[in-house]
Amino acid sequence: MKIHDEMMEQVSGGSITESEPQKFQVGDPVKLKFANEQGDVTVIIGAVIDVRNTPGGWMYKVRYEANGTVYEHRYPEFALEAA
Repeated sequence: MKIHDEMMEQVSGGSITESEPQKFQVGDPVKLKFANEQGDVTVIIGAVIDVRNTPGGWMYKVRYEANGTVYEHRYPEFALEAA
């Protein structure tokens, strides 16, 4: 059986489509919010150091300092705010 273009358009499991434009660029300052067990929220300012477009959406690697230690972690776009 030959597979035609019309059939391929109906196949699920991923496609190459235009994604939403990224919200942040490398170098942009961003806010991260962390909550402890009591619900106290700490806001930390970091900087975007890498951006990746993944099947789940934009992921941002952020460098920030907390308690004298520098961290670099990836976060989804919804976890960040503009600083």
